[in-house]
Amino acid sequence: LEWQLPDDEGGLWISLSGTPYFNKQGHLLGYRGTAKDITSRKRQIEEIKKARRQAEDANKAKSEFLAMMSHEIRTPLNAVLGLLDMLGDSGLDNKQQGWINQMDQSAQLLLTIINDILDLSRIESTSFELFNSQIRLSDCIDLVVTQLDEQAKKKGIQLSSKIQSDVPQQIIGDKNRISQVLFNLVGNAIKFTNEGSVSVDVSCTENKLFLKISDTGIGISPEAQKQLFKPFKQADGSITRKYGGTGLGLAISQHLITKMQGEIQLESQLDVGSCFTVSLPLNSVEVANQETDVPAVDVEHLPKLNILVAEDSPTNQLVAKLMLEKRGHKVTIANNGQEVLDIDENCFSKLDIILMDISMPVMDGISATKALRENGKTIPIIALTANVMKSDQLAYFEVGMDDFIAKPIIAGELDKILAKYQMLIASQHS
Repeated sequence: LEWQLPDDEGGLWISLSGTPYFNKQGHLLGYRGTAKDITSRKRQIEEIKKARRQAEDANKAKSEFLAMMSHEIRTPLNAVLGLLDMLGDSGLDNKQQGWINQMDQSAQLLLTIINDILDLSRIESTSFELFNSQIRLSDCIDLVVTQLDEQAKKKGIQLSSKIQSDVPQQIIGDKNRISQVLFNLVGNAIKFTNEGSVSVDVSCTENKLFLKISDTGIGISPEAQKQLFKPFKQADGSITRKYGGTGLGLAISQHLITKMQGEIQLESQLDVGSCFTVSLPLNSVEVANQETDVPAVDVEHLPKLNILVAEDSPTNQLVAKLMLEKRGHKVTIANNGQEVLDIDENCFSKLDIILMDISMPVMDGISATKALRENGKTIPIIALTANVMKSDQLAYFEVGMDDFIAKPIIAGELDKILAKYQMLIASQHS
């Protein structure tokens, strides 16, 4: 039994233990036992609980702060990237075009750093989840190699990939996260290789998938390898370091691989090269008559859209209007969700899709979408926001939004989404 004395008697915690005491005739004479002062132990336990609560609160506050900062930085960065894209197509001379390209690369690097910091925060949190589905591993490999091939060519490096014949065509996995791990590892290999080659080799055993990324780069010393997977640490940690970056890529990759119940191993020798091997549990899918050829789409001949953009930032309104009109679409602007609801029914019926910002004054995008769906409006609504966490996206779909475009707006992603609804309208008119 544990008991605490009243505060006016000292508030001590006492641990009591005892047994009944009987005489020879079996009559109870009383109890005998011990009383132990456990106040110190109780205080230690309470301090540990308090410290744990404080740590959990601090971690939650950190995640919320990073998510907020990501949103606040992404919003103006959307304008920077969008206007740079438009400026690049405005008939500049070669020298001016070179300046624009350098500015765009710097802005893209800033976006990568923001994504890395936010990713690390999300992955370390208990709310992070993988989204597994049937995927073609070759799609992940092709995507990464295609994106990084130009970077390799600029350095005179040969980038190649090979998938062994016994690897299943389809597996169960999170396509985006597997691609992210490959992008980090292959991107690092190219960054730290000055001549020779970088290769991706995929093989499997009965229950494991192996992704091997090899390079002929500068290699990593045994001392540096001990720090390699720690956040914000780099093998080249000197103040005059030659290679840039946040030092988060490998830490994020290791977190993701662990979440996927896999492992990552490194073999490296200075001035010879490195080999990262990722092993993942293999969950294959039987493939039977699932191959379908996706017909090529001639976007130029698809119908142009009448698009409503709900966005409160004048600069981002301009960016969206320029990007959409450049592609031949007609654009109407609303400054908030309430203005969307106030549009005349005759004008509203002529709209094809809505690009809906989430954080807006007067009425936000989620509230506006709810109201539109409750009023029976079936028009496609696409979330256009700097809030890019998966939980945010699920919330958008739950209120009736149909798709999602992250800020800063990437031209290729915008084209893909628009083409989807252009083809839908074309099929309705045919």
